[in-house]
Amino acid sequence: MGKIVLRDGESVRVVEQTRYATEQELQDFLLNYPDLIPLDEAETGALPLMPIGREVAVASGSIDVLYMDASGMLTVAETKLKRNPEARREVLGQVLEYAAALATWSSQDIGALAQAFLGSERAPKDYKGQSFEDAVKNLARRTSPESEQEFSIDDLRAKIGDNLRNGQMRLIVAVDDIHDPLRSTVTFLNTHSNFQIYLLQVVRFSSEHQDIFVPSLFGYAKKVKPPPTRWNPTTFRAELERLPSKAAVDTVWALYEFADNEADAVWWGNGAIEGSFTFHYIVNDQRLSVFTATTKGHLWANFGWMKGRVPDGDLAAFREHLNRIDGVNLGENVVDGGKFPSLKVSNLSKPGSLDLFKDAVRELGRAAKPQESTTGSTTKTG
Repeated sequence: MGKIVLRDGESVRVVEQTRYATEQELQDFLLNYPDLIPLDEAETGALPLMPIGREVAVASGSIDVLYMDASGMLTVAETKLKRNPEARREVLGQVLEYAAALATWSSQDIGALAQAFLGSERAPKDYKGQSFEDAVKNLARRTSPESEQEFSIDDLRAKIGDNLRNGQMRLIVAVDDIHDPLRSTVTFLNTHSNFQIYLLQVVRFSSEHQDIFVPSLFGYAKKVKPPPTRWNPTTFRAELERLPSKAAVDTVWALYEFADNEADAVWWGNGAIEGSFTFHYIVNDQRLSVFTATTKGHLWANFGWMKGRVPDGDLAAFREHLNRIDGVNLGENVVDGGKFPSLKVSNLSKPGSLDLFKDAVRELGRAAKPQESTTGSTTKTG
């Protein structure tokens, strides 16, 4: 593609292809205009992308641009120009190393990265200065009004973790020109992996004071994205039974029964692979996320979502109460830094430990809602 023809009324002019001066120019385009990445060519139901990082440092190098969509799926974009010798097969090894590095991150790491980026001067103007939670809510609104109404930051965090653990992410190699061997290798990888890797060609043309970008995706077989399914007690229990440890099954289910009896709201996730529920108190008409448990036997205490909504002194008391459980040793940073520490379900399976956990949650509820009773609540929403 070396030129295009533009017609304006009776006027026709030929516009020549313009090469990028640097890879940074192509990065700027991808960062500021993520909607122009034509994912719908490859994936039916593809969701809009939101940039959450640029030149993201990982063990094997730095990711040019990192995105996330409202389902918690990450997209890694690496740019390479034709004149760069790495624009051939070497770049595939590079992006695969980036994916392997990201798979070791937690949803908390992703949230912290996104928050720092959105608050920096490097963020695109449409996102600059927004909190991570507000930015993703806006992203959900763009997906559909129903998505915004159902949006839960706790649910999103669970889905991010689910995607990371299962290697579900999208990789994009953005180039100005396509090499056939590279396209063949990408097509092969897409046939035999859980992740998607695409070649994105962005051809640039210049006309007077305008730039024209023509993006195209290559190397894929079109995929249909299944609609999200909201988990419920029946499906959660059925999946939970797949755990090899009966003690883990019984403990996680006991946590659900505790939430069903005493939470003001139980929020069910819609992860494609891992089911989850989150225990909420409702304080001043706002959800207060306390803990999340999953069908894989994962459990988190959600200090990060309570930070700023509950006095630090009450969160510190919650931490100290949890530390009474044999095998649990949470540091002060979970309160000061707003962390999401994981708790081993095996520790709660020990005699008396589950009761200590329940007492800690009840005590937190009494502190957060001093004028209300936190037992026997009848308000249950999903």
